[in-house]
Amino acid sequence: MNEKKGVTDAIKISSPFKEKFYDIFFKTFPDPLFVTDIYGKIIDVSDSLLNLWGIKRKKEELIGQSGFKFLDPKYLRIVKKDHQKALEKGHFSNSLYKIRRKDGQVFYIKISASLIKDANDNPRYFIGVLRDITNEKKLRTELKKNKEMFQLVLDNIPQFIFWKDIDSVYLGCNKNFSRVAGVGTPDNIIGKTDFNLPWEKSQAESFYEIDRLVMESNKPEFHIIETQLQADGKEAWLDTNKIPLHNSKGEVVGLLGTYEDITERVLAKKALEKSEKKYRHLFDNSPYAIALLDLKGNIVDCNDTVKKFLTELTKKDIIGRNIYDMLLGINKDKIPMVKTFLYKIVQGRIHHSFELKLNKRNGEAIWLSVYASVLNIEDETLIQLMVTDITEKKLAEDKIIESEKKYRESYSQANLYKDLFAHDISNILQSIKSANEIMEIFLDNPQKSKEIREVSNIIKEQILRGARLVDNIHKLSQIEGADYLLKKTNLNETLKDSIEFLYNWVPNYNLNIEVDSAEENVVVNANELLYDVFENLLINAVKYNKNDIKEILIKISKKEIENKIYVQLEFLDNGIGVEDVRKNQIFQRAYNKDKSVRGFGLGLSLVKKIIESYDGKIWVEDRIKGDHSKGSNFIILLP
Repeated sequence: MNEKKGVTDAIKISSPFKEKFYDIFFKTFPDPLFVTDIYGKIIDVSDSLLNLWGIKRKKEELIGQSGFKFLDPKYLRIVKKDHQKALEKGHFSNSLYKIRRKDGQVFYIKISASLIKDANDNPRYFIGVLRDITNEKKLRTELKKNKEMFQLVLDNIPQFIFWKDIDSVYLGCNKNFSRVAGVGTPDNIIGKTDFNLPWEKSQAESFYEIDRLVMESNKPEFHIIETQLQADGKEAWLDTNKIPLHNSKGEVVGLLGTYEDITERVLAKKALEKSEKKYRHLFDNSPYAIALLDLKGNIVDCNDTVKKFLTELTKKDIIGRNIYDMLLGINKDKIPMVKTFLYKIVQGRIHHSFELKLNKRNGEAIWLSVYASVLNIEDETLIQLMVTDITEKKLAEDKIIESEKKYRESYSQANLYKDLFAHDISNILQSIKSANEIMEIFLDNPQKSKEIREVSNIIKEQILRGARLVDNIHKLSQIEGADYLLKKTNLNETLKDSIEFLYNWVPNYNLNIEVDSAEENVVVNANELLYDVFENLLINAVKYNKNDIKEILIKISKKEIENKIYVQLEFLDNGIGVEDVRKNQIFQRAYNKDKSVRGFGLGLSLVKKIIESYDGKIWVEDRIKGDHSKGSNFIILLP
C-alpha cells in the first residue's frame, strides 16, 4: 500500500485528486494496466490485466511478485532490452511479447511503458499498458497465409495478371507477368508504369489509352487483341481483359488486367489461313473436278471445274444438291454402283478409285475417273471426290484395242490367205501337171485329138481356177475389212454353178447329185466366195468316197432359231464319213487327215471362216445317225 501511495505521490497531479484519479484511471482504462518498480516487481495491476492473464485471485496476491515470471523465457532478452531503453529514454512502445496464461493458453501482447521519477528526479516506477493482439496476430497470420495463397494461385495461373491504381501505376502482378515485363519478381513491378517496361512506346501508349477508357467509362473491356514487345525481344499476341476496380463507395480506384498469350494460336491461325488460301487456290484451280460430300451425298463444296461436266449448272446451283438426285434421269442406273462405292470407302476408311460412264443432259457420253477418299474435318466426316474426264483416253484405248484387234485379224487373215493360196494353188498345179502328162501321151496318137482337147480344156479350166483363186483372196480381204461388201446372193444359182464345175472337173466319175429345195430362188447375204464354199464341199464329197457311184443330196430349207430365220443347207454324201472324235478337228486349220491326199478348194478350216464372216455356222453330222461310216452330212446355216 505504501508503494502504491508512492506512485500516486509521484504522479504530478494536484494532491486532492491524485488517489481518486489513480483509482478511476485503473478501473476505466480499456486496456490492462500495470505498475512495477524499476526492477520489475509488481506494485499494482488493473482488473482487466487479471482477466487477460486468467488469474482469479485478488490482485493483492500478485503485488510484490516479479512480473518477469509471467513472460515466455524466450522473450527475457527483449524484456531486458526494453527495460534498459526505458531507463535511458524514459519509455518504450509496442514491444511484442508472448505470454502463457495460467491455464497454459498462449497469447500475444504489445507493451508500452513509461518511467516515473520522484521529486528528486530519481527513477522509481514503470507504468505500462498491455494490448492483447492475439486475434490481431491470428488475423494477420491468416491474412498473410491468404496473401501467400493468393500469390501462389496467381503465380501458377497460366494467364498473365496485373493490377493498377487510378493513374495506371502498377500495384502488383503475378510471376508470369513479371517475367515478360523483365522485372524479376512481382514486387518489383510496384510503382512502375507501362512506359518503364520494355514494350514499345506505341504499345505503352495504347495500353494507357485503354486503361483510361476502362476507368473513365467504368466499363470492362474484354478480348482486346493487341501485340506486346516482351523483355526477351519477342513480340507476343495478347488477348486482354481489363476490369475497373472499386472501393467501398463504388468509386473507381484502379483496374485489374488479365491476358492470355495467344501468339501460337495467332501464328497457327495465320498458317492455317495461308494453308487454306493455298488449298483453296489449288482447289479452285485444279484441273480435277473436286467435290466434298456429306455422308448423305449432299454436296457441301466444289470447285469451278465441276461445271465442265455440268455445263448447264453454276457452282452456286451445285452446292447443296444431292449427288444421287443429280444422277436421276438418264444416269439413274449408275446410282446403285456409286452408292456401293461410297459406302465401301466410308466403311473401310480407304482411298478408292473407279471409272464411270455418264451421259450429259445434251446426250453427250463422257467417261470419268473418280478418286474418292474420306476426310475428317473437326467432328465432321466428309467424302472427297476428285474427278477427271478420261473420255479421250477411253476413246484412245478403244482405238488401240480396235487396232490390236484389226492387227490380230489381219495377221490371222494373212495366214489364212497364205494357207488358202498354198492349198488351192497346189491343187491347181497338180491338176495342170496331171493333164500335161496325159497330153504328152496323146500327142503321139493322132486319133486322140478329142482327148487332147478335153485335157486342154482341163488345163484352161485350172488356169481360170487359179485366177479366180487370186481374185477371191482379194475379195476375202475386202470382206474381212468391211461388212458392206456382203450382198444379196442367189444361193440356187451359185450352187448350180458349183455342181456344173464338179461335173467338168471329174468327167469320168459316176456322180449322182440331187438338190431338194422348196424354193427356186433362195437369197442369202453373202458374196462370190460362197461359190468356193460349195465347190469345196462337193469336191470333198467326191474325194473322200470309195463307192463307184458318188451320191450327193443337197437339201435347202428355212429354219427359225431364236426368232431369226436362217437358210439351212445339208450336203449328204455316201463317202467314208467322219469319226466323232474328228468332227470338230476337221474345221481346224492345222488338221489334215492324210498328208499324201491333196485336196482342192479352200479347205474346211477356211470354209468355216468364210461362213462365219456371213454370221453363219457350219458343222458335220453322220448321214445316218450313230454310224459315221455311212457318210457325212455337212450342215450350213446362213442368215
